[in-house]
Amino acid sequence: MKSFRFVFIFSISALMPFLGQCAFEGIDVVVSSGTAFLKSSNYYGSGIDLKLLSNADVVEKAELKLFQVKDSAAFIVVSISGPSRKNGGSHFCGAGEEENLVWMKLADNMLIQDVRSILISSCLLSVDLDSFDVTDDSLKAHYASICEKKEFDLAYDNDSPEKGFVISISELKLVK
Repeated sequence: MKSFRFVFIFSISALMPFLGQCAFEGIDVVVSSGTAFLKSSNYYGSGIDLKLLSNADVVEKAELKLFQVKDSAAFIVVSISGPSRKNGGSHFCGAGEEENLVWMKLADNMLIQDVRSILISSCLLSVDLDSFDVTDDSLKAHYASICEKKEFDLAYDNDSPEKGFVISISELKLVK
C-alpha cells in the first residue's frame, strides 16, 4: 500500500506544471456594476473582486496587461481605472481619474498568494502619469507625485514575473 501512495504522489507531482497551465486557461478581466472581476473559465463564481485594489470611486475600465504561468503559479498585471468621484460634477476632481496597476500571484486554485497595487495616476493625490509602455514581455511606467516631490520608474519583466514591480524613486525635478 505504501508503494502505491508513493507512485501516486510522484505521478501527480510530475504533472503539476501541466495542471497549472490548464488551471489558468481563459483568464479575463470583466467590468460590471462599478467593479472589476478577474475570472477564469475553469472556475465558477464571480471571480476575484479587484475594486479594493483601485483608488477609483468606481471602476469603469480594467484591462489584463500581462500574464505568465511559472512554477505552478500565475502572475497577472491588470490596469484598473475610473473616476475620482462617482458622480463627477464641478467640484475638486469632479472630472478627474484614478489609475492603478495591480500585480497578482495566484495559486493554481485561483487563490491570491501575493498582490501589489500601485497608484500611477490620480487627480485626488496629484500623481501624474508621464509614460506607459507595454510590450509582449515587459511593462514600463514613469509617473510623478507632486505632493511627495518624487518621480517613479516602474518596470515589470514578464520573463521574471515573480519579482513583481521594480520601482526606482528619485527627487522630482521641478522646472522654474
